[in-house]
Amino acid sequence: MISAEHVVDIARPPEVVFAYFADLRNEPEWNRGHVREVRLITPEPVGLGATFEGEHPGFGRATWRLSAYDPPRHVEIEGTVGGAPYRYAGDLESANGGTRFRGRVEWSPRGAWRMLGPALGPILRLQARRSFAHLREALER
Repeated sequence: MISAEHVVDIARPPEVVFAYFADLRNEPEWNRGHVREVRLITPEPVGLGATFEGEHPGFGRATWRLSAYDPPRHVEIEGTVGGAPYRYAGDLESANGGTRFRGRVEWSPRGAWRMLGPALGPILRLQARRSFAHLREALER
């Protein structure tokens, strides 16, 4: 398993950050180049159990399900990326007039990706830092 953690401060209230982040259809806007064509495949509204499908360039089809949903404090996402298990856990709290967002992503690559595991760890950590900086930019616009 490879993992990455992030902490980002966003100058928006936790309710706004949570709602935007938990609706994974927004991810292509802030996780640019890493996620495409995300759609909700369960009925509205977005909440516990909501399931999404999308495309992860280079890794193929991805599915995600909101496995924990406690607005505006905690969200967990489980699914598969490139046919391999994926998990994300995020915690939000009020801080400095906005939101402090802490999270951890875990991915257990399979097949040829597994052999690249040691190299994928630093790449995933760099990508997480960039993506969550883009999340902050998208929400603060």
